[in-house]
Amino acid sequence: MFKSPYKLCFLALLTTSPLFVLGGPNLYSHRLLTELWNLGHLFFFALFAFLLDHYWCSQQRSKFFRITATLLILVCIAFTTELIQLGLPDRFFSWMDLAKDISGGVIILLWLIGQNIDRMQSVFLRVIALFCLGLNLIPLLNISIDTYHSHTDFPLLAGFEHITELSRWDGGAGLTIDSQIHLGGNSSGKIEFNTEQYSGIFLHHFPRDWSNRSGLAFSVFNPGQAIQLHYRVHDNLHSGDSQGFSNRFNGSSLLSHGWNEIVIPMVDILHGPLDRTMNVDKIQCFGIFVVQQKNKRTLYIDDLHLL
Repeated sequence: MFKSPYKLCFLALLTTSPLFVLGGPNLYSHRLLTELWNLGHLFFFALFAFLLDHYWCSQQRSKFFRITATLLILVCIAFTTELIQLGLPDRFFSWMDLAKDISGGVIILLWLIGQNIDRMQSVFLRVIALFCLGLNLIPLLNISIDTYHSHTDFPLLAGFEHITELSRWDGGAGLTIDSQIHLGGNSSGKIEFNTEQYSGIFLHHFPRDWSNRSGLAFSVFNPGQAIQLHYRVHDNLHSGDSQGFSNRFNGSSLLSHGWNEIVIPMVDILHGPLDRTMNVDKIQCFGIFVVQQKNKRTLYIDDLHLL
């Protein structure tokens, strides 16, 4: 049934299928690696659809059957793999992964169905296939562009001059680019804090080695009443069961109305953990947050840089 290159495709599927439940990047892995890993969903299901369609063709199935049966099987397997991950530690159900699974199958089907039909129809189907592939590659392109900016802009960690900078951050507070209020350049980061006990944003993607720097500085614009802003820095040893308050640098500042500059000496970050010194050549995260606000608050951050 399977002849080369189909045997190679089958072997590739067989050897890579355990990766759905084993291994993989974590929160602090390089985001390019993470996105390439996520694209594995697309290529795995593309290969699977390629083999499955070859089997239907060998059974002389109709074009309608090939499409519907392949898509149905792909959707069932994709949902099953995501549901399995709900019961595994450090795994979760991902709609994005599910979309990549189905996209991989759809791209291959469109390409294969485009064979041996009217030229215009073939071109149309393959243009759609390439469009679907392009959509799935956009996150990788954006991350690649921002990774380039993050290294060329260093020691600037965040200036919010590029929309792709938002991919460096996560957290429960909302973060957008704002061009109305800014200190330097043309924009700042608008943070919309909610009323949860801890509401903040966290920067994960930046050059890790801060060992030759004297401090960390950033500016925050407060359009309202005074508010206490908390900030934290942690390294590679602040993970797993070691994520306690005393195992990182913690600080806070009372922000008055208007622009506030915050400067943190590197020596303070170095001695932030209680029983050890910070690995300042392996910094993993910088975060800012507010604590249990009665009302939603908005602040603007700009010019986050190392000194």
